[in-house]
Amino acid sequence: MKLILNTSTEVWIKKTEVLMNTLSTKLKTLVLLALLGGFTFQCEQKKDDQTATLLLGAALFGSQGDCSVSATGKPNINTWNTSFTNTSFVTLSKTGSIPVIGHTTAVISYLSTGAKTIELAGKANIIVYGADGCPLAPSQVIKSNISYTGDLSADATFADSYLLNGTGRVVITSSTTGVFILVYARPSTGQSANIQYRLVP
Repeated sequence: MKLILNTSTEVWIKKTEVLMNTLSTKLKTLVLLALLGGFTFQCEQKKDDQTATLLLGAALFGSQGDCSVSATGKPNINTWNTSFTNTSFVTLSKTGSIPVIGHTTAVISYLSTGAKTIELAGKANIIVYGADGCPLAPSQVIKSNISYTGDLSADATFADSYLLNGTGRVVITSSTTGVFILVYARPSTGQSANIQYRLVP
């Protein structure tokens, strides 16, 4: 069967085909632009997310202080260092805080070399470093010629950490450097960086 069309119908069909091809091309272009725009927005959003992540990291781990401390497996923190020579108990008052997580920190230091005994009272984690000043690195943790007595016990919370849960002593039998003690407290567990400390005469 053969369809007979007049000239005006053929022209209309031809125009419709051209219009459909044009619409199809424009639709493809529109879809392509939409996909490209979506990918661009996604990339810009990822850049914004990375910036936000970096800012959040700085807020989490960027605390104020005059002493940078690092412990094995933990990010560096800044906290305040208090030097001491007192032989009567003094309460540590200059502490730092790790933003967002709310852990409190401090460093106490006794800069004399040789044998020494330092008594601590309170509830916190400590790490003992042998150094002449800050910053403090994991390689400076004192592991020989040292003992812990009283309410100080090894703690697996983080490497080289000891848990102070009452009154305890750090006894150093020989040292060619000063002693720096990081005090790290998690208030949610009842700990406080505001411990008491003294040099035992």
